[in-house]
Amino acid sequence: MSKSVLFSILTASAVALSTPAAAQHYGGHGGYGQRYPFEARQAQLEQRVERMAYNGHISRHEYRLFRSQFAHFDRLQRDYRRGGIDRWEARELHDQLDRIQAQIRHERRENR
Repeated sequence: MSKSVLFSILTASAVALSTPAAAQHYGGHGGYGQRYPFEARQAQLEQRVERMAYNGHISRHEYRLFRSQFAHFDRLQRDYRRGGIDRWEARELHDQLDRIQAQIRHERRENR
């Protein structure tokens, strides 16, 4: 096999493998019909709660309440994913993360 043919095959393979990943547009908050980065947003919020607990900005009880909300979110997301997440379900998941984020902001302001 010549180098140019081998190079062409490798290039075509690389393009074929990267095309599905490039087609996955992770839209913003309202990007319906696309994949949703719930895990990334949830991870950021969980990290913030962990830091607040570590720094003593929230009580153990408040920490447990946040953990419970994240566990509920995980169960809801898992249930929705079984049948594929539709627009309403995606909106509900985003809204739930919005509520958790608002509670985190409230706790941060309260403890300043």
